[in-house]
Amino acid sequence: MYSANRIRRRYARWGHGGGRSGLGPAGGGRPPRSNRGGEEEVGVDGLAGGERRFRRLVEDAVHGILMVRPDGRVIFANAAARRLYRAAQGTAPIPVDRAAAAIGAGERAADPGLPPLSALVATEAWPQVAARLTACLDGRVDAETLRVPGRRRDGGPAALEICVGLVAWDDRPALHVSLIDVSARAAVEVRLRMLSQAIEQLPAAVVIADHAGRVEYVNARFTEVSGLRLGEFAGPAPRLLTSPLIGDHQFADIWATITAGRPWRGDLLGETQTGDHIWERTSISPILDTDDRISHFVAVKEDVTLRKAYEQQLLFQANFDPLTGLPNWALAQDRLGQAISQARRHGHSSGLMVIDLDHFQRINESAGHGTGDRLLVEVGRRLRARLPDEATVARLGGDEFAVIVPRVGAARDFDPLAAAVGAAIEPAVTIDDREYFITASIGIAVFPDDGDAAPVLISRADAALMQAKRGGRGTVRFYTREIDRRARELVRVDRHLHHALERDELTLVYQPIRDAATLALVGVEALLRWHNAAVAEVCGVAGHVVPPDRFIPLAEDNGLIVPIGHWVLDTACRDLAAWSRIGLKPRLSVNVSSRQFAAAGLVVEVERTLARHGLAPTDLEFEITERLLMAETAETRAALDSFSQLGIGLAIDDFGTGFSSLKYLHRFPVTALKIDRSFVAGLRVAGADGAPANAAAGGSTGARRAPADGDTAALIEATITLGHGLGIAVVAEGVERPDQLAALRGRGCDLVQGFLFGRPVPAATVAASGGQITWSTQS
Repeated sequence: MYSANRIRRRYARWGHGGGRSGLGPAGGGRPPRSNRGGEEEVGVDGLAGGERRFRRLVEDAVHGILMVRPDGRVIFANAAARRLYRAAQGTAPIPVDRAAAAIGAGERAADPGLPPLSALVATEAWPQVAARLTACLDGRVDAETLRVPGRRRDGGPAALEICVGLVAWDDRPALHVSLIDVSARAAVEVRLRMLSQAIEQLPAAVVIADHAGRVEYVNARFTEVSGLRLGEFAGPAPRLLTSPLIGDHQFADIWATITAGRPWRGDLLGETQTGDHIWERTSISPILDTDDRISHFVAVKEDVTLRKAYEQQLLFQANFDPLTGLPNWALAQDRLGQAISQARRHGHSSGLMVIDLDHFQRINESAGHGTGDRLLVEVGRRLRARLPDEATVARLGGDEFAVIVPRVGAARDFDPLAAAVGAAIEPAVTIDDREYFITASIGIAVFPDDGDAAPVLISRADAALMQAKRGGRGTVRFYTREIDRRARELVRVDRHLHHALERDELTLVYQPIRDAATLALVGVEALLRWHNAAVAEVCGVAGHVVPPDRFIPLAEDNGLIVPIGHWVLDTACRDLAAWSRIGLKPRLSVNVSSRQFAAAGLVVEVERTLARHGLAPTDLEFEITERLLMAETAETRAALDSFSQLGIGLAIDDFGTGFSSLKYLHRFPVTALKIDRSFVAGLRVAGADGAPANAAAGGSTGARRAPADGDTAALIEATITLGHGLGIAVVAEGVERPDQLAALRGRGCDLVQGFLFGRPVPAATVAASGGQITWSTQS
């Protein structure tokens, strides 16, 4: 216990006079005496009035006020303190030591509604509070302020700020306890602390400046990127909100925006402390005070350099060909649409060239796709260098390019452009010390004559390109309405061709192959016919038979030639097996497409077909084109070697119309050369009276040559000489007149076939003759 003098001395240090407190019970206090001699003492009424005013001030205080005896009794609580009691849970305190127990669990106040102080403090925090109260009572501290968790009946978070001082109450010691509910403030502080830590951990740089641009805060990321710390710049530095690299005009625009109270967002080029440039996605926002005036600006800057690079890469991939770097199909369509719009607006023409490299697949197959890619890159570079700057050169895919010309006077203006394309492509491309020669087919369509929209112009340029490729390749075709008609015709033919096999519309006819000297039957060639009246009408031919040149190239393009080829081989072998049973067994010649060689399993299929029909491999001969030999893939070479080892003959069809080369004749197991009918048509040998000589006798060694077509005759003679020199038989196709036969005999041609010996007939006609068919010209 403390003496009265000691308590008065401690109480005086807290700013109170000696004697009784003005907070004593009503009517229980004495008027304080003046502590200065000579002054008039305050009257009783004045003291009572002051006490009432003072009690009213204490009662109306916004924070809680308690008076607590050393034994723990709460002898006074104002309204704010009572509200805290009502919000708290009234559980018993936890004693820590004797003094703490005395404060927390002593005799309660006379007012049963005033529980001990421990009822306001969270259980786990009470030992700390009790220790502080004991220290205050023992005189170790004059006063103590601490923040502890409080109690709430609803279980919500609570925080109390407690200020404790020792005072005299009715000449007895008491603890003056001030209670402030700082729950809201504590929550805000926790939130601010969390936000501060979050901002420090952000991968984005954060700068906060006042309304004049004086920087008040930068986070760790800003320092890491820029190398600048908060204390290293003084005075206004508003450019730190943006970027030091931007120009004055752009900065003025940004500053005007944010000082007007509007946020600004955009990408700015920044610089790191190492001098590297980075892109920062920047957001600068004004912060308003309670009077809606701008107090601060906050800038958040995120490094998006990598994202920018990805975006640029995606943009490039979406619009440009990754191999050649030229605009791709999507961008080409957009450029063509823009060219048409400008042409329509200004009243001029524009146009489109579609370019396809001829036989490019052969380079891929023979030299590999890597070589093919390098060749495409070189072609793109040459086209870009040769053509005008205003023209767009694009790669549409594969070996197809496009040239968009935004302004032309007329279609004839494309002639020099097409010539420039040819000049760019014609020179050999050297890759790894090897030369590659290519040509190109070109289709052209012009706005507005050929179409008034990009899709229409593209379609019609493609149609012109297909016509150029069918015209022998290496050619240029402008779109015409005839081409459009042919394109529509092809669509209809293609639709019907897909159902030709299932509808049993395909048949075979057979044309004899005879010994040129004796006219003895040596073999037959199986020729495909398609019976479809609707397609024949579309193609403009009489009857119901579709000419082979109208559907076989289409079947090659769409891949139907593979199943059709399977059917042809099986049907022809079946017919030959039937003829064999009646004593007729000529050698069977069947055309095989390069697409069939490209398909897997051709050799196995041929072996099974021969076995199924009981035929020997030597009964069969395949007619192939020079195009197949030029491709020279590993699969093709293996298949040809397999057929040769089996004993199947290999004849090169239409020899002389393609890229005839001794290399192919030497490297592949060729057994026959077939001279194309276009060369035979120019041959003639006349008698003295101008009539064909010795036709009935089958020719004469004394027949003389007429100088009809010297070049053609020389080419045929050279082919026959070449074949004989290599031990290869030579067959002449398209023999229609006796004088042609005589000329071929005179040059030593081995075999002949053509209408002179009869038109092709169905297999049933051959079988019905009992093997004695003569293939008359009337059949």
